Amino acid sequence: MKAMSKENINPSVRLMAGDIDTEVEIQHLIETIDQIAEEPSHNTVLYNDDFHNFEEVVHVVRLATGKSLQDSYAITLEAHNNGKAICFSGDMRDCRKVAKVLLNAGLVVEVV
Repeated sequence: MKAMSKENINPSVRLMAGDIDTEVEIQHLIETIDQIAEEPSHNTVLYNDDFHNFEEVVHVVRLATGKSLQDSYAITLEAHNNGKAICFSGDMRDCRKVAKVLLNAGLVVEVV
């Protein structure tokens, strides 16, 4: 009879047999699922416009998002160069709060 390697055995059988590697694999899978569940599911997108100067937008992005001056500058530059930039990621409620601040400043935004 040909010997089977552990990798060729059904994972369910390995689990029932108390295989240590399978327990490690399951723990890794649980951690991966937890990370996916914690990832932000929505984004606040800032669009470029022809009405606000660069410094104004940097200031408002910083105020709305709580990001550093450097990060706010990079977001504003991306929106300027590419037409849009994700300025905030999080749950829908937080994205809407950020969008509201940006909208109140007259900027063009979208929550997706």
